[in-house]
Amino acid sequence: MSKFGTTFTPKVYIASSEDGFDTKKEVVEFVDTILKNEISIDVGPHSKYPVDSVTYASMVAELVLEDKRHCGILISENANDMAIMANRFRGIRAVIVTNDMAAKYSKEVLDSNIFCLNFTTDIKLIEKWLLTKYIPNEKHIRTNYLMDSLRPVNCL
Repeated sequence: MSKFGTTFTPKVYIASSEDGFDTKKEVVEFVDTILKNEISIDVGPHSKYPVDSVTYASMVAELVLEDKRHCGILISENANDMAIMANRFRGIRAVIVTNDMAAKYSKEVLDSNIFCLNFTTDIKLIEKWLLTKYIPNEKHIRTNYLMDSLRPVNCL
């Protein structure tokens, strides 16, 4: 039985830009050491050849949406490009985490499901984020419902 309370094995989908290729390998190893029963899946890229990182952000977002118990980690130089792309998918709450408090808050309150890592972020924050559980209360549920259901209006 996993820490999620069932025999279901959650997956952690991990992708990067080509610049984040080496960091991604390090993150996959790190995730595998802290999560014994979960499966980390390297979505790509599988070389340092230039890629469109937002394509990988989209792939991870779609995989995470297959089951809400899955989560993702995206790695790029500044993380903004991948976070913006992932957040275009309804039901995805991709966050750029820079400290312990943000890692904890983004999971406990916002129920974030994708962690976006830039090159200056300590990868140990991933552990805090992965092991923190969402705490549903009336306000958190309402906030997350609104984030998932409302679409912003273009101001053009």
